[in-house]
Amino acid sequence: MAPFDFAQGARLLVGVLLLLCTPAFAEKTRVTLVSTGDDARAEVFQASLAELLARLQLTLDVRGLTDGGAPAGEALAAVDADFTEAEAIKLTVIDDLGRTVMVRRLTRPGASPQLQAEAAAHVVQSVMEELITASRWKPPAVDPPPLAQPPLEEAPHEALAAKAPTPEPKKPAGRFGIDFAPYFNARSFLNGAPIVPGGGVAAAFALKLGRFRPTLTVLGDYHAPFSHGDAQISLKIETVSLRALATLDVLGSDAFRIDVALGGGADLFSSAPSSGQLPQSRLGGHRTDADPVLTAAVLGHLAIFASVDIFLGVTVDFDTWPVRYVARTPLGPEKLYQPYFIRPAVMLGFTFNSLGPDPYSRGGS
Repeated sequence: MAPFDFAQGARLLVGVLLLLCTPAFAEKTRVTLVSTGDDARAEVFQASLAELLARLQLTLDVRGLTDGGAPAGEALAAVDADFTEAEAIKLTVIDDLGRTVMVRRLTRPGASPQLQAEAAAHVVQSVMEELITASRWKPPAVDPPPLAQPPLEEAPHEALAAKAPTPEPKKPAGRFGIDFAPYFNARSFLNGAPIVPGGGVAAAFALKLGRFRPTLTVLGDYHAPFSHGDAQISLKIETVSLRALATLDVLGSDAFRIDVALGGGADLFSSAPSSGQLPQSRLGGHRTDADPVLTAAVLGHLAIFASVDIFLGVTVDFDTWPVRYVARTPLGPEKLYQPYFIRPAVMLGFTFNSLGPDPYSRGGS
């Protein structure tokens, strides 16, 4: 059993005596404060509590064990604030009937002494609000049931929670949404050409239908130029790919999804011939060709936030009208390039939902 704290007991006795000397029918306008320990925190606590109690039409009567002055007004409660611990404040509140209505030890490691003292003042203020409400309570005019009692006083934090306004329910965001997705990709175009890196952006127009979220996605990407040919004739080729895809999420949860997509578009090939042996007039000039393709894709999305995900996709293009570049040479026509009939690609990027309901109900926080 812990030893009896005589100093604290004496302070509580002073508070009880001051309260019991108050007539029960008098208007309660005063709160008695007895504080010990760290003077700096006590001064901040006293100043903050006096300001908060003034809003409730209460005055703060600061007393010590040797204070024999006459009380100013009738006491509503007595507060004992113990600042002897370095990172804690012990609060005891006694009502006008001599009952202990609150004993609390407040700790906030790392907080400044001023912030700690002000937080303690707010706790005491909430208790005073409850005491004022209880003192003004009157029984109903009708005879109460045999076991009827006034409502029990709530703990300060419960009282504050009860007084907090109820948030309005969030309005539904609708079913239509728009996503934007920047991405990197790599595609193989020509026989003998290396994998060509590139990047682009996609815009997806989504419609929420139950657990499904079909989208119409429009995307375009640009690929780094590459050269193709031989020592006699060489071509510098740049490509731009444009696609429109219908996408459906076939598998997913509130943190990931897998989409399949079908659609089509065109690859634009911009080529310029050059040669160290033949004159430019024999080679022809710059030309641009559009190559229509059909596209199938599978994409996996992993949620980072409710409205942001990272995705990895694999696409396959099927060339429907291959473009060929043929040069005339002394030995006859020579085919310089022709794209693959089937052109695979991979893409990696991020999706940002900018309008409409979030695609995921959760994600990283």
